[in-house]
Amino acid sequence: MAMDKTTYIHTFTRIMKTKLLLVAYILITLSCSAQNRFVKTNETCLFDDPIFEIKKEEMVFDNEKYSSILSKKKVFYTDSEQYITRIQTKKIWLTDKKTQLTKKIKYNNSNNIKHLYFYKKHSTNTKIGKEYFFDENGTITKTIDYEKGYNICWAEAISIVKKIAEKDIKKYNINVFYLSRVDLNEFPNSKPKWRVSMNGDEEYNDLDTKFYEIDGITGEFIRTYKVKTIYEE
Repeated sequence: MAMDKTTYIHTFTRIMKTKLLLVAYILITLSCSAQNRFVKTNETCLFDDPIFEIKKEEMVFDNEKYSSILSKKKVFYTDSEQYITRIQTKKIWLTDKKTQLTKKIKYNNSNNIKHLYFYKKHSTNTKIGKEYFFDENGTITKTIDYEKGYNICWAEAISIVKKIAEKDIKKYNINVFYLSRVDLNEFPNSKPKWRVSMNGDEEYNDLDTKFYEIDGITGEFIRTYKVKTIYEE
């Protein structure tokens, strides 16, 4: 039996509403999944790592302890189960052997803490977490937050690249990752982006340096590009 015009319109309307609800549900689900996927966690980003703490004993440079050694050499190292410590006059670097996270502390002429920041060992120009400045009394006078504007932390950026470059990592025995990023404190109108490059065996290091760009908000892979190294004789 043929469907009259009114019944047809009602049926069509119900079908369209059902489709719209289904599309809306899918979009909401995808949005939630994306947010859950890229929410920074302590487990991934190591926000609770003890290296990010400013400890009482780090507030003052122990000149009596180090002066006799520093009088004989400009720099020396101490090695414990977890950390390697590098010491120079008025400067200390503490590096976690496992994570390669490094804390650098500078002291003033009165041996009081002056400046402190964090980075990954092989990426000295890319600061992680927060940078602190202190006055003569050890009071924090300025803080720079390098997580500002980023949903993707340094560890997540490397993890994403590890998945993208899995074949190269296995083929060339890659175990070192270099980080750089757009600093939104310096360039507030720029798009937050991570750049990751790698270091492996001699064969890989002889190739042009490959950079992987990762969106600092969504974690999406943007592109790769190569930079040719030219050696002058």
